[in-house]
This record gives sequence, structure tokens and C-alpha cells, in this order.
Amino acid sequence: MKTPLLLTYRLYLCITFSILASCSLYGKNSGPQADIETAWLNPLTFEQKIKTDGYLSDIQFNIEFTGSDEKPFFAKECAFVLYSGEGVVAEREYHRWQWLKDNCIAANKFYGAPKVAKSFWPKGFDYELIKLFPATAIPYLGGEALEGRTGTLSTYDESLTFIEAPHKNRIAVEVDDLEVYYVQVARADFNRDGYQDIFIRMDWYVKDAFGKGTDWVVLTKLSPDAAPMMLWRK
Repeated sequence: MKTPLLLTYRLYLCITFSILASCSLYGKNSGPQADIETAWLNPLTFEQKIKTDGYLSDIQFNIEFTGSDEKPFFAKECAFVLYSGEGVVAEREYHRWQWLKDNCIAANKFYGAPKVAKSFWPKGFDYELIKLFPATAIPYLGGEALEGRTGTLSTYDESLTFIEAPHKNRIAVEVDDLEVYYVQVARADFNRDGYQDIFIRMDWYVKDAFGKGTDWVVLTKLSPDAAPMMLWRK
């Protein structure tokens, strides 16, 4: 027969363990939770509305170029763009070709990523978010231009200035004597770690001089308070 003292002791242990378990669960659930977001591809990436469901082969466009033989041709799908060398177009068309190729690279990564993932990114895309990008999230112009760039874009580059927002996924800024259009091309878990990343294309122009180009970066964000981090770049 169990004594009253033993029963009281066991009851005390049960209550204690129940309280500890409840506290543990509360601690796990009380912090900021990641949203579950569906992968997204900007339907205006190719400057003509496209269907973003289905497969890469479903993206169709009709963009005219001048070939290296000075004869016109039309690029109609990403497979052709991705597997054609740079020499397929005339030199003066190189910038436009790179722009199209970068878009196809983003689309290819989008279709290869999971359909849903946890996300700590804000819903919108604006100048305030760009200010938090890593300082290396600028167009690479060669040499050691990215060496020593630490912190966020706004803390490292005091010259960072908002110019305009032509539409909600395209923000123009001035930084380091460049006019840069940051374009949000896609959101998806590109590296399959469970967290959503963003693919940013950067269309750049040298202010007061000749020169333009396009570049891209993929950024990730692993917690609500973490600054965006560089995952990949072109």
C-alpha cells in the first residue's frame, strides 16, 4: 500500500514536469515565426507578361537581336538563350543579350526550386529593404571593386540615394557614381535549405560617362532580425 507521503511526492513531480513542459513549448512558440511562402517569379521579368506556372519551356517570348553575322534573328525561349554562347549576337547587342540570359538563369533556378519554403523576407520590395542588402550587393565592375565591402549597403555607401520606383519590383538608386536598378526577379528556396531566397538583377549605368551592364545576386535571410546575406552572385 502506497503511503500518503509517496503519493504526494509523485503528484509534486507530475505537476513540476507539466509546468516545465508547458514553459518549454511556450518558449518555442513565442518567438517570431517564419511565414510559409510560395515560390514566385516576376511575370514582367522579360518586359512582356509571361505565364509563370508550368515549366521553363512554357516561357515564350519573341525578342529580336542582330546576330554576329549582322543578320536579324529572334530569341523565343530560354533553352536557346542559356545554351548559346556570347558570340551569337553582334557586339553592340551584348548588353541586351546578357539581360535576357540573366532572366533565363533566374527562371531556370525558379523552376528547379521547391514550391514552398519558410520566409523571413518582408512582403514588399522597396528602398528600405535595399538599404539592408549586404554592401557587396552592387554590380561588379572588375578588379578588387568588392574587396573590403562589409556591413549593409546603406552603412558602407553613404552615397546611396533613392531615385525612383518605376514599379513595385524595380527600384532605382544612385551608388558609387552608378545608377542601379534593383529588380526583384524571383523568390524561392534556390539552395534547398528550407528558407526562401531572392534573386535580384541589377541593371546599371555609369553616371556622366559611357558604360552600362547587368549583374545579379541571390540573397538569403535566415531569421527575422538577421540582415540579408549573400548566397550567390554572377
